[in-house]
Amino acid sequence: MISGKVFAEYEKNGFKINSFTTDDLIASFEAFISIGASEDTANKLLILAIRDAANQGGKSFKSIQKTVETWIAFDMTTVDQVADFVNKRDAGEEIKKPTWTTGKIPVPSEEEKAKAKEYLAEMIEQVIANPKDE
Repeated sequence: MISGKVFAEYEKNGFKINSFTTDDLIASFEAFISIGASEDTANKLLILAIRDAANQGGKSFKSIQKTVETWIAFDMTTVDQVADFVNKRDAGEEIKKPTWTTGKIPVPSEEEKAKAKEYLAEMIEQVIANPKDE
């Protein structure tokens, strides 16, 4: 299940939440799962994609989607693989592009969307019932 930390990171990095945000982030999460990442790793990779897109000047989900699609095209299923890729890219090293791509991020099923929305609603209720001072 997608973590609430992903949504917090999305907002924290200045991306605006709109009516498509939940579905878009769930689709990205599922895309990492579809290439073999565990749920925990998929959440971490998505958080890293959000941060990377923001660091690259991204202002919309499209920049996150491009990052996710690039990492998936390179078949990156671990945080270490992503860190190596980002370090090489930022150091200006040439990164050989893959000869294939996985295409667009898959759209989650209605059942997956319903489960995620139910989970998020429960999480919001818990936060409202037990607010923590920051």
